[in-house]
Amino acid sequence: MTGYLSSLLTQSFIDSVNRQFLTPLSSSRLLSLSSALHKSYVAAASTSRAQMLPSHITTLPSGRERGQYLAVDLGGTNMRVALIRLENNEASVEKLEKWIIPEAVKTGTATQFFTWIAERIVNLAGQSQLDQGEHEWKLGVTWSFPFEYVPATPPSTDVGLL
Repeated sequence: MTGYLSSLLTQSFIDSVNRQFLTPLSSSRLLSLSSALHKSYVAAASTSRAQMLPSHITTLPSGRERGQYLAVDLGGTNMRVALIRLENNEASVEKLEKWIIPEAVKTGTATQFFTWIAERIVNLAGQSQLDQGEHEWKLGVTWSFPFEYVPATPPSTDVGLL
């Protein structure tokens, strides 16, 4: 009987989770969830620098990018750098590497942060060649954690807010 009861409880739990994910949410419920997430992010950002990193980004992409790129994906734990080719509305990954971000880099200055990133980018880019006629790698960055983009006035690489 215990196995049967356990199976019923498990199925009841699964049914409850399915209902929560499949039932449409009202606008007021979505606003409530959004507010709760915002409060959670603000609390996390104010109590632990390890959970979120400064953005240090001063411009955003246009959506018209084509050619060879270095793609940098920064998360709270890992960084990935890929050599990417954008053409004919498709992206192909030519090389990809991943590193764990050291705690000293997470909590250091913008200069330390970008020096660590640059060292890895230079190493990976050195393993490939630019197409004929290209003179430099273009760079795209994505952040795998929440941050607030605030343009610096005047532009500076030492500004970023979460």
